[in-house]
Formats: sequence, structure tokens, C-alpha cells
Amino acid sequence: MYSQPKSIKMKNRLLLIVTAITLLTFPKLNFGQAPDLGVASSFALFTAAGAFSNDGATVVTGDIGTNVGAFTGFPPGIVIGEIHVADPVSAQAATDVDEAYSYLAALTCGEVLSTTIGGGQILLPNIYCLGAASTINGDLILDGGGDPNSIFIFQIDGALSTTTLSNIILTNGASICNVFFQVNGAVELGVSSLFQGTIVANGAISLLDDATLNGRALTRAGAISLHNNTVNIAEQPIASTITASGPTTFCAGGSVTLSGNAGGTFNTGATTSDITVTTSGDFFITNTSNCGSINSDTITVTVNPLPTPSTITASGPTVFCPGGSVVLSGNNGGTFSNGATTPTITVTAAGDYFVTNTNSCGSVTSNHIVVKIKPLPVASTITASGPTTFCIGGSVVLSGNNGGTFSNGATTPTITVTTSGDYFVTNTNNCGSVTSNHIVVTVNECPPPSGCPAPVITLVDSLCGNVAIMCWTSVPGAVSYIIKWVTLPHTKWIYTTITAPDTCREFTNLFGFVTQLQVAAICANGDTSEYSPIVNFTNYLVCAAPSGLVSSKITATSAKLSWNANPDANNYQVQYTAGGNTTIITTKNTSLTLTGLPPSTTVKWMVKSRCKSCGINAWGTYSPLSSFTTASLKQLALDQQPASTLVVFPNPANVNFTVNFNIGYPSEQPYTIAILDLAGHVMMTEEGTLADGLLSQDVSLTRGISDGMYFVTITADGKQFRERLIVTK
Repeated sequence: MYSQPKSIKMKNRLLLIVTAITLLTFPKLNFGQAPDLGVASSFALFTAAGAFSNDGATVVTGDIGTNVGAFTGFPPGIVIGEIHVADPVSAQAATDVDEAYSYLAALTCGEVLSTTIGGGQILLPNIYCLGAASTINGDLILDGGGDPNSIFIFQIDGALSTTTLSNIILTNGASICNVFFQVNGAVELGVSSLFQGTIVANGAISLLDDATLNGRALTRAGAISLHNNTVNIAEQPIASTITASGPTTFCAGGSVTLSGNAGGTFNTGATTSDITVTTSGDFFITNTSNCGSINSDTITVTVNPLPTPSTITASGPTVFCPGGSVVLSGNNGGTFSNGATTPTITVTAAGDYFVTNTNSCGSVTSNHIVVKIKPLPVASTITASGPTTFCIGGSVVLSGNNGGTFSNGATTPTITVTTSGDYFVTNTNNCGSVTSNHIVVTVNECPPPSGCPAPVITLVDSLCGNVAIMCWTSVPGAVSYIIKWVTLPHTKWIYTTITAPDTCREFTNLFGFVTQLQVAAICANGDTSEYSPIVNFTNYLVCAAPSGLVSSKITATSAKLSWNANPDANNYQVQYTAGGNTTIITTKNTSLTLTGLPPSTTVKWMVKSRCKSCGINAWGTYSPLSSFTTASLKQLALDQQPASTLVVFPNPANVNFTVNFNIGYPSEQPYTIAILDLAGHVMMTEEGTLADGLLSQDVSLTRGISDGMYFVTITADGKQFRERLIVTK
């Protein structure tokens, strides 16, 4: 589109503001040597009389145009600015370019140079004269000597050309806003070259393929032709003006919002339009362009502290018997919770004690000390589980010890008593001792038992699968036997009767649980024997689960599963779950290849054996779960890239984009991704390690990166790779 005349006024006003800021910020600058570009200062590319053309994906930041001549090539070219063709703005710009050219040509030469410059040559600020057509070859280094206001002026009496891959490098404070080339002839920037500064020419201007210009190219007469180029206008930074949302002096815990950041960076590092401040300090904004930096006004924030809490301590134990006390110390200008304002208090009552300190910013409390009055010990009450008079060999359980000591020295809650005596519990604490009730146990000698001895368990063993057998000795005169068993951790015993002369019993469905077994005899004389001692038994499954599970040859959609063989097995069953679906496969082999798996998915699997036992084929239990994760399709695509490639997509991008890189050979070298602006400034970096020479990295641009052209570079294994990136938010 073409601008209205109103834009001239706005640009002139902006130029006046920038000039005023520059005067205040850089008092050492010699303004007698810097040309006044007037309206032309907003143009990155301009010809007063000549055609303006472009072919290819050229991106220009700044205004472009011609006052007299044809205009083509935008699009496909992209311009971040305005286009002026034969309008009032271009007419004024033509006049201003002519005046700037005449001004630069009339300056007194400070040093004469040969017509070929560069090749690593370092120049200090000066007015340089070249008496004929000139060439920049290789690197021309302009050293500002630490002065950001230093000026470089080149007066060339003839055409100017730069060679392929040549560079103008600005260092040590040199700025593209203070570099000027007055060229009495045509200008040609070489393929993939980098030119930094303002060109004011008297002839055609041509940027060959992939040439980059940071600055301006302005001509009094001659065509401008572009070929897949990047052009960025040189602009002075404009200072932000910050304001506070409220008082800048407040108590800790308060805050104030500082606003007004216009594309700069707070000295806290924030790039947002405003920040919330909660700490004391001086706060300002730095605005930066490719011509330097400028600071805003400074706002000082003062945060007053909250009151300092006291720290109280106890002179001794805070748990004591009735009649005791403790001294609490450490009140530093506050008030104890009992109302006392003295530095110390003597406490004789139970309670939660603390100090409250108060100032203009509020109140805080100290640490709390809880004082407890320990009660006298509480006597236990013991009871007997049965008769306390019994025969030798009998026993009684005494219960009810609550934290004390039985008269026999035991501290357990219960004791089993088999001997005569007077039994009681003594409970003791720091406040004294007390005894429980007494229980007297009497043990008598009794006549011998009847003639029905207890049987003895002689065999407990697994037979097959989940079946076990128990056998015991035969008791003379026995008419039957009582078997009792319990499967742990259950506590309820199960009883069954076996008719003599049988002395064996089979059990089923034990499945590896621990079982306790006992047996007693019932004799013909009507007596019942004692139970045999408890025998613990764990049944085992004959068909054991396979071991040594391994997942290998994992791709995005397949994997190989394998396991150790069970010598008793004649079949295996594999169960696996992928993406919520469970599948069971039977095989005679000790390995299985899965196909059709979903990519980027965790697959869980287990396997069990089938063995021939007790005359039948029976399945055992499953092995513990094993798992693996299939590869992603993104990784496969990366594996298929050709050697030594760097791809950035999408491009142009807004905030997020992806970097795919293949160094061309297996490598585990560290890498650094850097985002550079066209002046070579590093805007952000990310680091990591290549995986077999490959990288796929999602990048999110930090705030403060504006629209325009940037370079994405990857440095790895001593090599650097570069790709252009267009940012359009």
C-alpha cells in the first residue's frame, strides 16, 4: 500500500524524538560528521530516479520505494514497512538523499585508503577516502574503540563492490547507525555477503543472491535490484517511560506494578509490558536496537520490613510433674500470650506459650512452646484368661499391662504363667510408681493322663499342581483322628475327622500358602489325646512361571519377546497390553515377535507355562510384568534424513518451531542451538547432546524477539551450520 502525507509528519516527529534522545545520551558524538537523512531516514532502500525490482524471497524491514521509475517484486518479496512510489514522501526523500550525498562528499578526508579494503583489515573511526572504484574483500573490521558514538565515513570516487561471502564486522562499540559509504557510482553487494552501514550512492544498487544489508541503501539516481536478500534498517532505540500503579514505599508482602515497557527489558530481566515489584531497589528499562541501547527513567521502590519475631527458649524440660515450673526467655519487645511484656516469664501451668511482636507493618508471632503437666502414673488392671489354679503342665495368660512391668520382669502386654506366684504390674513415670491388682496363681501336681497318646505327623509334601498330602503315626486303640489346620494369615482353625485305621489325608487348593497342621487321636476308651506339635507347610506349583523376560528389536510397530525355557513345559501363553487393548497368544517357542503395535506406546507383557502334571495338562501362574516402549514416527523420520542437514520448520514461524539436524555420521557430541539477529547478536541459546548424530528439538522463542529475519545456528563437533528463520508473530 502507499502512505498518506500524514505519515511524513509522524516520521518527522519520531525522528525529532530519536535525535533528542541521542543528544542527551551520547554527548561525545561529533554531529558535524553525521549526515541528516531527513525523510529518507525511514527508508531501508530508495532511489530518487530508477526502477525498483526484486526476484525471490527477499525480506526488508523498513520503508522502500522510488520517486521516478517502475516498481516490481513485492510480492513475492516481503516488506515490514511502507512502500512509496512517486508520492509526496518519495519526492521529499529524493531531495533529502541528494543533500546527504552532497554533505558527505564535501567532508574533509582524514586518511586515504587503497581501492581494495578488507582481508581482515581493522579500521578505527575516521573519514576515509578511496580515489577510484573500490572493492571490499573478505572481512573488513570497524573497531569503535569502546565508543558507541564513533563515526566511520568512506568517500569512494567510483563504484563499490563486495566479494562473495565478504563481511563488514562491527566491533568494540561500532554501530551501523554511524557507518556511512558515499559512493560516486554503482554499488554491487556480492553473493552471501554481509554489509553493515548506510550507503548513499550516485548510481545503481544491486544486491546479489543471499546478500544481507544491515543499514540503508539510498541513491540519487539508478535502479535498485534485489535477489533473495535480507535488509534491515538501522534505527536508534527509543527509551520507555515507566510509571508506578501506587505508592513505591510499602510493607513487606505488598507490591507495586511498574508499567510502560515498550519493547525493552527491565533491569530484572523481564520483557513484559509491566512487572510486579515486591522488593526494594532501583528499577528501569533498557531499550535496544541494532544501533545501541538507552535506559528509561528510574523508579526507586522501598519495602519496609515486617516486625521481627522473638525466639523464645525454655530453661529446662517443658513437661513436668505438678508443683514444677519452667522459665521461658527471649521476648524482644513483644507481649507473651499470657499478657506479660517482660523478657522472661515463669510458667507453672500447662498451655501454649508464644510472643507477639508488632510494628507499623503488622504483627508476627514467635515460635510456640507447649508446656505440659505430667500426670501421676496410671495403674494397669490385669485379668486372667482362665482358671488360676491348674495342674503342672497347664498355664494361664495374664493380660492388661499398659506400659508397666510385670512382677516377673516382663514388659509385654501379656504373660503366660506356668508356675505358682503372686503376679502384678508396676507402672512408673517421672512422677512416681503405682501397682496394679494382684493375681495369685497356684500350680498343683495332678494324676497322669489317660492312655491315649498323641500321634506324630510324619509327612507333609506336595503331590502335583495344588494337591498336598499329610500322614501321621498310628495310635494303638484309636478309633478316629481329628485333623485341624489354618491357612495363614487367617486365624480360624478348620477341623475334620478321619476314621482309623487311615493315617493320611490329602489337601487341595493350597496354591503356595503357608498352612499350619495338627492331629489328635480319639481312643476306644473315650479319651482324646493332646494335639501333635504344629507343622508349617508351604505347597508349591509344579508348573513354574518362566523367568528371564527380555524385550528386543523394538521399532515403532514391532518387538521381539523372549524368555527362559521351563523344562516341564509343553506350551507357553503370552498376554500383552498395548494402547488399552489386551491380547493373549499361545506358542510352543520361547520367543514371540509382536507386530502391528501403535507407535510411542508402552507395552506391558507376561508369560506362563503349561505342564503335564497328575496326568493332565495344567497352566501355571503368570510371570511378573515386563514392559517396553515403541519408537515414535518422528524419530524414524529423523533417522531417514540425509547426511549433514539442518531443517527449520515451519518457516516463517510465530513463537514455536522445530529444528531437525543430522550431522551425517554417528556422534554423541554436545551441541549448541543459537538464535542470532542479523547483526550477529545472540538472542537465545539451548544446549544438549546429539543422539547417534541426530537431533530433533522443539524451540520456543523468548519474549523480546520481534518480527524479522534471524539465523538459526547449530554448533557441534567443531562445525557450525546455519539456516535463515523468518519470525512473524
